[in-house]
Amino acid sequence: MPNLFYPLSKEEKVDFFVKCQELLIKHHSNSNFIVKESNLEEAADIFMDKIDKYKGYYYFDENVCILWNHVYVSNPNDANGSLIDNAYKEPNANYNAVSMDFVVCRKVSDILKFAKENDSAQVEYLLSIKNGRSKLIKKEDLLKNIKSF
Repeated sequence: MPNLFYPLSKEEKVDFFVKCQELLIKHHSNSNFIVKESNLEEAADIFMDKIDKYKGYYYFDENVCILWNHVYVSNPNDANGSLIDNAYKEPNANYNAVSMDFVVCRKVSDILKFAKENDSAQVEYLLSIKNGRSKLIKKEDLLKNIKSF
């Protein structure tokens, strides 16, 4: 059973993001997402607001940190609308998509391993944000691309 993020204490939530930063520094030392002393206050303000609202699941190990959720996509042609409709909601029991809301990983294969272990026949889509743009990908198309990866 996945672990819900919102019941965690504020300290546990901050610890989660510290682990994410450590993973970034270790494996992606040139990442723009590494919080530096010069932008610590700004990053803290952004993270604290978002982590207080987040109601999905979390997972981490030595290779991956992830915030994700079971969501319902009503319009597959509107990735941005789907993202907005599902933001900060609790997992939907009638989900047809997985929203990958925050991901830090050592390498792509670690995400693929996580996705395979948490797959469900109920999932039709993957909803994510990459470089500030929302993306909605059919699960079957994703699986085809993974096989060629």
